[in-house]
Amino acid sequence: MPALNSKLFIALTPLSNACWQLSSYLRLLAMGSMVLAVTVSSVMLSVPLPLLAAEKYVSDGGHLVPAYVGEIQALIEHRQYTEALKRCDRLVLANPGLSWPLLCRANVWHAKSDIDRALADSNRALASKPVLAEAYVVAAASLYFLNKNDEALSYLKKALAIDSTVPNCYSYLALALAESGKFDEAVAYLNKAILLSPNDADLYKHRAMFYLEVKQFSKALQDLNTRLKLRPNEIATIRSRANIYDRLGRPNDVLSDLNLILKIEPSSYRDLLSRARLLSRIGQHEKALADCNVLIKANPLDDDGYYYRACEYAALQKWKEAIKDYSVAIDESPESARASYEGRAKAYEKLGQLNLAEQDRRKAMAIRGRPAEKLLFEMPKK
Repeated sequence: MPALNSKLFIALTPLSNACWQLSSYLRLLAMGSMVLAVTVSSVMLSVPLPLLAAEKYVSDGGHLVPAYVGEIQALIEHRQYTEALKRCDRLVLANPGLSWPLLCRANVWHAKSDIDRALADSNRALASKPVLAEAYVVAAASLYFLNKNDEALSYLKKALAIDSTVPNCYSYLALALAESGKFDEAVAYLNKAILLSPNDADLYKHRAMFYLEVKQFSKALQDLNTRLKLRPNEIATIRSRANIYDRLGRPNDVLSDLNLILKIEPSSYRDLLSRARLLSRIGQHEKALADCNVLIKANPLDDDGYYYRACEYAALQKWKEAIKDYSVAIDESPESARASYEGRAKAYEKLGQLNLAEQDRRKAMAIRGRPAEKLLFEMPKK
């Protein structure tokens, strides 16, 4: 199986694409997604920042996490980086030589994509407390970004040797295996991470991606559904689920998800276009035509709206209306209008205008580098 590019996922911003790219699924610890053994939902941002809590270690390598870690993580997740850094700086100055303030600040640097500073602070935390497993994990995130994979793996192994209950450590090990195409083994590590952190929605997202790589679609759907229970109405997840339904040949389920997305985000042009294509494919041309009207109203200069509305007019045998919209699509994008020329040629032929039909066919044949016809429904596959 193809290897993954571990460097792409770390550089990505939070998801906004219609369907997760492979690297987007693997946005694990970096860019502020790391949670250091606390539940953010239990942290109130309005509570004043406390002074450092004592670091208490027990014989098995476990530890109690200072209360302020969760508060700073909450600031990171809300992208309040300036405030988070101020609090971290205050803690570092007030508690010289202690590791947790440095580790918190390293996590903020990760969220801000300042990898060099993140690595520096995580290494300072390790120098202060070499048995702090989370510090090895944060450092590993930096090392992955800097293409130092062997060092990153070494740090992760040290983290596991210190504390086998850090979910993010298993997540990164899963990534390393996935890069080598070992998706089954990667899933095994994510299973361990989920056992330790069953409410971490990102873990289900990553595992769903691995299941897709080995074509275990039913398991991928289960994980996406679990993520939606944890993060209801997340559009990127719904789109990904629709994509799987499309692969499985379940158009009614695809339509249901597209309807849900458009209920959440009525102005989403790409989802409205996808629904129009799907409705056309399953023969609901009047509904597809209605969607195309909305598309054109929102984007009157986009040739796709006119092209697909022309296709619906043609399906409904409204040839004059089809010719008009094909003509607009051709005018808007003449260099990629082969399908529109062919559609208009058919419409002219139906109206008995054979000379015009032949002219359009010749123009279509003269256009190179584009398939003769557009697909009526195109869901992104990854």
